[in-house]
Amino acid sequence: MKQQWPVKKLGEVVILRQGQQVAKEFQINKPRDGYVKFVRIIDYTRNNLDVRYVPASVNKNAICNEDDLIMVRYGQPGLVGRGIAGIFANNMFKIDIKNAELDKGFLFYLLNSHHVQKFIKLNLLVSGLPAINHNIVKKIQIPNPPIKLQKDIVERLDAIRKAQELCDQQIQKTEELFESIFQEELENGINKWPQILINRVVSEISDGNYSSKYPRSSEFVNSGIPFIRAINFKEGKLIWKDMRYITPEKHLELKKGHLKVNDILITNRGEIGTAALVTSEFEDANINAQIVRLQPDSKTIIPLFLYFILRSNFVRKQISQLTTGSTLRQLSIQNLNLLKIVLPPFFQQQKIVEKLEAVQNYKKLLQKEKALLKELFDSVLDKSMKGEMDN
Repeated sequence: MKQQWPVKKLGEVVILRQGQQVAKEFQINKPRDGYVKFVRIIDYTRNNLDVRYVPASVNKNAICNEDDLIMVRYGQPGLVGRGIAGIFANNMFKIDIKNAELDKGFLFYLLNSHHVQKFIKLNLLVSGLPAINHNIVKKIQIPNPPIKLQKDIVERLDAIRKAQELCDQQIQKTEELFESIFQEELENGINKWPQILINRVVSEISDGNYSSKYPRSSEFVNSGIPFIRAINFKEGKLIWKDMRYITPEKHLELKKGHLKVNDILITNRGEIGTAALVTSEFEDANINAQIVRLQPDSKTIIPLFLYFILRSNFVRKQISQLTTGSTLRQLSIQNLNLLKIVLPPFFQQQKIVEKLEAVQNYKKLLQKEKALLKELFDSVLDKSMKGEMDN
């Protein structure tokens, strides 16, 4: 049942404190007595190795503790961070709660909710770099449920967040395991196996260079035959995000780019050498001019093994050497035919593929769990802020 909680403007319940600009000559990159961490936007947005320290006496009003909430003013306006102690920069401000009617954890989640972030986005100052100011933030309307209920909501969200962190850790460990097996089973075995030209193990090599038949902008449609570009490659797979489409009639004109299951695609322009395996959902799709299609001879080489080999340092070094052009770098089909791969016995290929595929499949399960946890977190957060969660 939806509960009617009091609604207040953020400016009624918090005090905003501006950060401090510190000239570079007063910043150092090693800890020292009398100095504290200089907290910058980059400290909240990435794993920052360029840590800075400034004199603790610079401005006592710009000191933040680990549990303080810090909001970014411009660059990434509305981003809310916590967990870092020091003196925060002047492109951020601290949000101090006036009284005990508002829980700091509850406010953190509230400010990160879709409702608040949408309000901030709609009210950005856009005369230069997108930004927010104190007046905008003070106008944010927030629900103010009883403090006990706020703490209950925080407890729920913290539990889901903890599960998300554990899932991320498991994914990281799975990636490390994959790289370990890849190194041990494949990279270390390359010198043991015969080297052959890649055209010995593929029955067809073609690309999406259709010359005058290449689709014009007006020939792309909202739905139809997927027309795959390099942007549709992600972690060795093809993805639907930002997919373009051509009509079945145009597809029939562009015959050499028709995809089959277990084809290997490799980019030959832009980020050259990125590979992806074609699965059943992309069978009979087409490709653009930045992509080469390899059709493995499955009697000689396991398609997934060929994909793994194309990821190896042994192959990537060759691709770098075979790439030509100064302004527009590219890997021609002619040069791709000069690429050497290693070809272990079929049973050895199978063994390597089974090990690596098992790790990949486990990672897929973890990624599904991560997606479900995100859905749960977003749902609980949204319902909590609307007063739709049970006590």
